[in-house]
Amino acid sequence: MPKNRPDYSVLVNKNEDVFKKIFESEFWRCEYTKRKYILDIRDRKSIQEYYFIKSSCGVDLVDHASQFVMYHADVALGIDGDELAPRNDMYEYLEQVIIAYHNYAYLDDPKYRIDDNTGFGFDLWELVDCLGEREIESINILHADARKYGFFPMDLIAIHPIEKAECLIADYVSQHGEFPFFQNSFLMEKKLDPDFHYKDRNGKQYFVEEKSENAVYVYIDCLNEKETIEKIYQRIIGLINMALKGKVAYVAGVRENSDVQICFYNKSIIQDKSKLKTILKYNLSAYRNWYDPVKFMLTDDTIKVSKYLMVPGYENVPFHKRAAGLWIWDQVHFHKFKLSDAIEKARKIKSLKIYDNIEYSSILRLYNLAKMSVEKMEVLKFSDL
Repeated sequence: MPKNRPDYSVLVNKNEDVFKKIFESEFWRCEYTKRKYILDIRDRKSIQEYYFIKSSCGVDLVDHASQFVMYHADVALGIDGDELAPRNDMYEYLEQVIIAYHNYAYLDDPKYRIDDNTGFGFDLWELVDCLGEREIESINILHADARKYGFFPMDLIAIHPIEKAECLIADYVSQHGEFPFFQNSFLMEKKLDPDFHYKDRNGKQYFVEEKSENAVYVYIDCLNEKETIEKIYQRIIGLINMALKGKVAYVAGVRENSDVQICFYNKSIIQDKSKLKTILKYNLSAYRNWYDPVKFMLTDDTIKVSKYLMVPGYENVPFHKRAAGLWIWDQVHFHKFKLSDAIEKARKIKSLKIYDNIEYSSILRLYNLAKMSVEKMEVLKFSDL
């Protein structure tokens, strides 16, 4: 079942096509990532067995992943060993525990800060004295997985019949007028270039030291709502040009009065003006929206940021084709069918639309797209094959 989440129907109605693309992109990124996560943790030891676990697809790998995640969830929540614990209710708090641990670990740095919009969030500072080593260790394991895979572990073990997904989504949209909400994404750990560091809402700057001799450091203020992103971008280009003229250090802008520090470790990105403009404008728009959503939320810039950050530039691969490729992947990797047998089985699934006149090589291409997408945890395109 989809999760509860804040109502954003106004946004959807205004930008239906954009949100459809965002939804489908995140849906497929999560489905591909689930498979990668389940394969990756198959060798991790599951300390406790839960007799009531029976995956919807009857797969040992999925059951093992569920055992592993549920064990650490129970330890983190203090209910391990309690078979009568109201797990469904308690697990509603697990995401908030991981978010609180994340913000506690990064000391509210805006670059890593995750806001809790559920209404019942809390601060780990309130709980840290009550947590033992086991609880902290399990929370740390779940948090590390969320950072690596980009979704909460509880979402990553939820495998649904992929052949029914398109129909279920369409029914939900028809009934509720908006897209269902299956998962929450998490802040993945990535090395960025250029890298951005920000000032928080209390005025504290989380800037790094200017230690790299060849890097370019630029400082900028960007929170004046009367100044457009385009104008801010032009100021940044001016500062970059100024920094490159430095004889001792490549630095421009006033650090003490700035909202954002931008670090260019590889100067080649500066030469790619089109790519640079996209990165700068969308990162600054995202930061402004985070810093003061009252001023900057529901703007065209915010919608463009969402699409840029979440929707890859891929050719239109119909939903049923991605579903067919991943369904075949499941048969091969979860159910241990031979690829040729899985493809023949797929022909019999009406919703996958693999008709008799479709050649084997074309179906194999769908499988290979799913296989590579799982390996990379990305929504890839056929030209990536």
